[in-house]
Amino acid sequence: MIVGIQQQNKASLKVPLIVSHRGEDQLMPMQGDESLWRLI
Repeated sequence: MIVGIQQQNKASLKVPLIVSHRGEDQLMPMQGDESLWRLI
């Protein structure tokens, strides 16, 4: 399962907003560098 999330915080805090879940105990953030996340 892939999920898009929303977080309200300081603009300087960079948090992946796309996570995956395959039955693990935790959501796993998608990996990418800051330039990739700024494109989304």
